[in-house]
Amino acid sequence: MESLYIQPTNNTPEIKGNLERNEISFKGGCHPENVIAYFEPVFRWVDDYFTHYVQTHRACEVTLAFYFDYLNTASMKYVVEFLFKMKRVREHGAKLIVNWYYLPNDSQIEEDGHDISYAVDIPFNIQQLKEADDTGRNLSK
Repeated sequence: MESLYIQPTNNTPEIKGNLERNEISFKGGCHPENVIAYFEPVFRWVDDYFTHYVQTHRACEVTLAFYFDYLNTASMKYVVEFLFKMKRVREHGAKLIVNWYYLPNDSQIEEDGHDISYAVDIPFNIQQLKEADDTGRNLSK
């Protein structure tokens, strides 16, 4: 199985799935024109990841990191679905860590993190970034 990499665009975040480190990250704005088509390869990869890796490494720790500077309603629904898929790793003994980052003065993304955490019943580590480029990429538009 290959690691996941989806290059960012003006409307979509960079997505990285690192198999060796058990990390998946989303960085940037998320408002694709076709949200179903955008998330379909991500969901397919997560299903493969679950089947081929997590089931054989039950004691692993999986870290998810979200660095959104914009998240529209349609995308939020798919982020929730993604998290429900990832929640399965906990059912097989893995520890799931979710880090949700937001830019200074971006109360909407901060609130989205709290709302999504509640919706999926997964505790999030919600943290304000010190600067816009803490992620290695300037998220400001």
